[in-house]
Amino acid sequence: MHNQSSAGLRDRVGWFSQQSDLRTPMVTIIDAIQTLPGHIQILASALAFYTLCKGAGLDSHDIVQQIERMERNIDAPYANQFKAMKEYAKHELNEQ
Repeated sequence: MHNQSSAGLRDRVGWFSQQSDLRTPMVTIIDAIQTLPGHIQILASALAFYTLCKGAGLDSHDIVQQIERMERNIDAPYANQFKAMKEYAKHELNEQ
């Protein structure tokens, strides 16, 4: 059963659209784990994401869909960090 607090969080997450506010935290998270093997980075990130969603009463699938929509609408000034993250995953993680 979800309480009023999780409903408020669900609303804030659901209506969030400021990709620019996610750049620094995204880079900080990756920076903290980048020395680990690629498969550990992926699985640890996924486990943290899933556990946070589940603990907060959020559907992780809904969040992934929201992020996919956000990615399609990334404003040009903010696109570099997101593209750099994809390139990091494509080249660095696959080489580990």
